Amino acid sequence: MNGDIIAFDDATQSGEIAADDGQRYTFDLSGWRGRGLPAAGQEVTFTPRNRQAVRVILRPVPQRRARQTLAASPGAESVNSRYSGWSLAGLVMAFLSLFLDAQVPLLAIAAAACAWLGLRQIHREPARYRGRLFSWLAIALALLVAVLGALVDPTTAASVP
Repeated sequence: MNGDIIAFDDATQSGEIAADDGQRYTFDLSGWRGRGLPAAGQEVTFTPRNRQAVRVILRPVPQRRARQTLAASPGAESVNSRYSGWSLAGLVMAFLSLFLDAQVPLLAIAAAACAWLGLRQIHREPARYRGRLFSWLAIALALLVAVLGALVDPTTAASVP
């Protein structure tokens, strides 16, 4: 018969079980066949005998299915993955370098460095991070801005009427 342990007293080494049929059965530690000491709330299986439970054992718990944490295919991205912060920072810095003329070389170098760190992070933990495209876009944009900044000198462009 199945039931739940309502209470168990360590001092008296006895307890009470509420059975599925609505009856209550007492048991003592000599009838316990489970691991460790019984505790309230445990689901048990037992044999009833004159309002007493004998051969009390823990009810087996069905095995749970494992969750899939990695992507199903090598090209697919995991459900729990997130964008690399380095990749996003590199893309934002490369975009900002379009508007800040004086800091173009510094921001372009910083954007490329952040994007490269993002690529390393993604390569090391592909199941956790994504954003490879953001990193490559940041590197390309940083190079484009650096080349255009070197070709067009902001001081001469401002002095031309």
